[in-house]
Amino acid sequence: MRRRVLSAAVAGPLFLAVLWVGGPWVVLMSVAMAWVGAHELGRIVRARDVHMVQALTAALATLWILAAASGRPSLLLGPIVVVTLLASGVAWVAVPRVGPVGGMASLFGALYLGVPLSALVLIEVQFGRWPAILAFLMVFASDVAGYFVGRGLGRRPLQPELSPNKTMEGSAGALLGAVAVGWLGHRVLGLGVVPGLILGALSGILAQYGDLAESALKRWAGVKDSGGLLPGHGGMLDRMDSVFFVLPVVYYFLVIWGFR
Repeated sequence: MRRRVLSAAVAGPLFLAVLWVGGPWVVLMSVAMAWVGAHELGRIVRARDVHMVQALTAALATLWILAAASGRPSLLLGPIVVVTLLASGVAWVAVPRVGPVGGMASLFGALYLGVPLSALVLIEVQFGRWPAILAFLMVFASDVAGYFVGRGLGRRPLQPELSPNKTMEGSAGALLGAVAVGWLGHRVLGLGVVPGLILGALSGILAQYGDLAESALKRWAGVKDSGGLLPGHGGMLDRMDSVFFVLPVVYYFLVIWGFR
């Protein structure tokens, strides 16, 4: 716990500081996360003798991020989807040890990293720093509330085959934590009470789903953590798995709701 707290005390404020400064720093951070994430995904699937083309995955995810930063992502989305599909196909044909499974893993990695990280850039570019910060605070509140409620009141397992320590009571606490931050955040964003509660509820549900999805991948591979970047937490993906599922929904929620 001490290592987890110390890591969070360093990484959390640094991450929020980048979001606060915004601009190219968010793009650079997103690109760095894409390359770290590709390395960690490669490490996970390699445990099952699946070989991704990590550089390709990272490069394709970077294309998604740069398209978002260009200010005209809608014009570039189609070509980038085509390039992503073609490049992944070429990888499993041209690189013998990759094969179709490794090619599909490379494609999955490009989408898994590129879509949410480009959504983060789009949120910051189109809506400013506060919606981006709110997205992370909702996930943080969900994690913290779920942890403490689960430890104090948890009795019934949620998905023991994927994450034996998670309970239904902790899941309810995680949902309420995200909803509370969504409710508080509506005042900052000027969204209105109902949209803030809806956004918080969506984030609370998807944050847990993202966490379980990465747990399922790690269980399949037989590894405990995606990496060792953050002492006490594991790798970057172990901390960002929940956020990755929330960011695209936050972006499209703001677009559909007509937030300015």
